Amino acid sequence: SSSLNPRRLDSRANRLSLINTKKRPEELRKPVQRLSDKDWFKKVRIVAIGVLLKKGVREKDPLFARSLKSLVRMCMIAVPDRSVKDVDDLLYDVAMSNVDIVTRSERRNMKLAR
Repeated sequence: SSSLNPRRLDSRANRLSLINTKKRPEELRKPVQRLSDKDWFKKVRIVAIGVLLKKGVREKDPLFARSLKSLVRMCMIAVPDRSVKDVDDLLYDVAMSNVDIVTRSERRNMKLAR
């Protein structure tokens, strides 16, 4: 175990061990299984519904359906590549950053339509 102590290793061996523990760019670019259109749309809707509910917009509220439609469209435009590794986190971030704008806009449109 004393031979594994980094202080006892020479600098070249120490540098090599650090290189081997870092993630390589090839590993980050591994292709992820691409979702079908139906599964993609379902995933985007689930994220959008969760974000709207988290922001206090209930399903029975007329604002919910209008905001959901706009938020889903916005997420699909902002995240066109379904094969990225952390697509769930990316969709959530996009939805969270736009939910206030979408609900405000849809609320205004509903008032104008009256």
